Amino acid sequence: MPVMQHNKLSAEQIDQLYLFVQNNGVHYYDLQTELVDHLANHIESQWKSNQNPDFEAALSFAYSGFSDDGFPSLVKLRKEALGKRYVKLVTKGFIAFFTPPAILVTVALLFGWYYLFRFDKEIFGVLFAAMQMAVLAWVLYQRNKIKKKAEITGRKWLFEELIYSSAIVLAYMGFSFQIVRLCFMKYTVDFFTYGIPLVVTVLTLNSYIGIFMIPSRAEEYLRDTYPEYDLV
Repeated sequence: MPVMQHNKLSAEQIDQLYLFVQNNGVHYYDLQTELVDHLANHIESQWKSNQNPDFEAALSFAYSGFSDDGFPSLVKLRKEALGKRYVKLVTKGFIAFFTPPAILVTVALLFGWYYLFRFDKEIFGVLFAAMQMAVLAWVLYQRNKIKKKAEITGRKWLFEELIYSSAIVLAYMGFSFQIVRLCFMKYTVDFFTYGIPLVVTVLTLNSYIGIFMIPSRAEEYLRDTYPEYDLV
């Protein structure tokens, strides 16, 4: 049985590359796909140059081109790159959000929080706490969906997981609960009267953009980069 045909990897050999990458500590499908593509190109280049005609030998040679610890260093770099891409998506999300209608909504939201705070700080605190808990519950629900999908399909997506991990940070910020605590304290500083509604408005927008807008953009990124994402 020939190990190659027209200097191209067979579907079975591609599957072997996925298994090889997974066995070497890469468990996210998007990272596996990039590494498999890199290895496949390297192996096919060897074959075109009449080097290492045996698949296993060609794979071993391609793998030797990585650093001494194999894939982990590359995975770390890729995680950092995806983290930067996430930040860019967040930035674009904020910019795209602030269209004239959204600015009016933001101003209305700010005044709504302000007048509620002036009317009754405790009601304000309870409502804000309920909103933060609802956001957290939604994030946990989405993470559970992702986990179940990964169990069914056998594919974990790093970029998808990164978004909801970051979203949890947004939803569960420690100072959010400090704000709630301030709502039940007595003070005479006018700064809190104006500052707290402003901070809560920013957090409200942050939650909306981080929880709803960014994930939809991330799915577009995954579909554009990995067409097979739509198949899972």
